[in-house]
Amino acid sequence: MNLIYGLSIVCGTLFSLLGLYLIMTSKGNKFVNRILGVFFLLWAIDILDGALMINGFYFNYPNLALWTESFLFLYGPLIYFYTLYTLDESRNNKLKDLIHFLPFIVVFIVFLRIYHFNPLDFKLEILKEINSLNQPIESLPIYVLVYAHFFFYLFCSYRKVKQEIRNLKEFYSQPVLQWLRSLLTTVALVLILALASSFFQFLGLQLYFNISIFIILLIIGLLMGRLIFKTLEEKSPIYTALTDRKYSGSNLQDCEATQIKAKIIATLKNEELYLNPELTLKQLSEKLGVSSKKVSQVINERIGKSFFDLINTFRIEHAKRIFKENKDSKLTVLEVLYAVGFNSKSSFNTEFKKRTGLTPSEFQKIQS
Repeated sequence: MNLIYGLSIVCGTLFSLLGLYLIMTSKGNKFVNRILGVFFLLWAIDILDGALMINGFYFNYPNLALWTESFLFLYGPLIYFYTLYTLDESRNNKLKDLIHFLPFIVVFIVFLRIYHFNPLDFKLEILKEINSLNQPIESLPIYVLVYAHFFFYLFCSYRKVKQEIRNLKEFYSQPVLQWLRSLLTTVALVLILALASSFFQFLGLQLYFNISIFIILLIIGLLMGRLIFKTLEEKSPIYTALTDRKYSGSNLQDCEATQIKAKIIATLKNEELYLNPELTLKQLSEKLGVSSKKVSQVINERIGKSFFDLINTFRIEHAKRIFKENKDSKLTVLEVLYAVGFNSKSSFNTEFKKRTGLTPSEFQKIQS
């Protein structure tokens, strides 16, 4: 228990500092950073509250206990709106979005009624039940509702990110938004473990409850902080480019489309623009002297690929040539992937196997 208490203090302090930094930093989109900052500040308070509960602090000050329970209905909406406003900084439905925080207000009022407005002796009995893992089975549906609420918002967030990643393949040659997907996945993992710990709590399984709490705190301490600072380092794609996704009303003629297609292929082959790991549709369009909308339309409709797939096709073909022509046994897959414009080994392996049926290492072995 002392170890869990110590980890709780460390993680709570870490998240407090992280939340304050996100709220106060002038880097990036201030509104988006503040949403995430509030999320982590509330989580920090929740973690520290749990540490005080474990340490028996609230037996001496029962009036200070259970003020953070309603926070559980804030986490889902906050992470959801962080996702929405990260993907679309021009969203202007901020007042309308406040309706998502209504469950928090309702639960806060309910806890005032069932705990805070009751006598001191009643509060101490409640705290004893919580600390002894002897909670009434009647409260189980409330826990299920809490987790269902959070999972719903996580699911909506993940679906939005997945859809945006698919859409952005028309504009970027490298995977985008991986940090945001990783953040949501880590939060989901913590939530699953928290759900398990709640069941251990209701079943009175102290050992398993302690182990699950310990794992949750480790994940929070080791992974979450790293993910957030990585998030701040990433440059967000220019999502305004997505307004040109639709081709309705396009005046692109067959003859012009054929010429643009030939120009795209020739430019990519001759000038090897795909070797630039940060190549975007906008940069290619500027090189061709053709609008991004027309280049995107030709790539999608005439070549039958997304911009992402087209560029990576050229990169994989270039990598295959290197493996075939370079017989140096010291040549590494890492050297090749960077040479052809990839910046991630997992991404290179995935794209290479998708197009050849072999991993880069297997392909290299065959050629040697």
